[in-house]
Amino acid sequence: MRSLLPLALLWALPLLGQTPSPQVTRYHDLLLKRPQSGLLFDRFYSAWLEGGTPETLLTFLKGRVGTPADLLVLALFHEHQGQEAEALKACVTALEKDPALVEAWMQRSRLEARGLDFTAALKSLEAAAALKPEAKVALEIGKQRGRMLLRTGQNEAAVNTWRDLAASNPTDEDLAEEVADLLVDEG
Repeated sequence: MRSLLPLALLWALPLLGQTPSPQVTRYHDLLLKRPQSGLLFDRFYSAWLEGGTPETLLTFLKGRVGTPADLLVLALFHEHQGQEAEALKACVTALEKDPALVEAWMQRSRLEARGLDFTAALKSLEAAAALKPEAKVALEIGKQRGRMLLRTGQNEAAVNTWRDLAASNPTDEDLAEEVADLLVDEG
């Protein structure tokens, strides 16, 4: 009986690693406020891996799917792991809980585009834009829409989208450069 105790402890060690460190908790809290891929998610993921594994992170995230923001963080994890179908399912579930989440519509659109379903991706962007997001987010939605229109061969609509963005953001030099680059790249 005593010889089984060390084996049981070794088996339980991965489960003990599910308690997040203060650093992981801080990054996770920030992600819940603004679920998005990029540097913040990468830091969260790296901080988790200092004391756990991707499997224990998945278990942790699945145990916290009470809110739409939790589902979006779970979608980010799946996307990071290259599991776009699972990420898309998490986004759809988040939108079922709260269809007014602009971030979820944008994330869904990005995932649909990765799956080469540009029609669905454009519809998701339209849904995001219909929610009248803040100017910075609306600009990003417009940029994504312009890129997808180009990918689907709708060049005139894409050019009009980019011109509208430039006209509504005349002082944005980065946008002006991006429009010029796109026009040159796409002819």
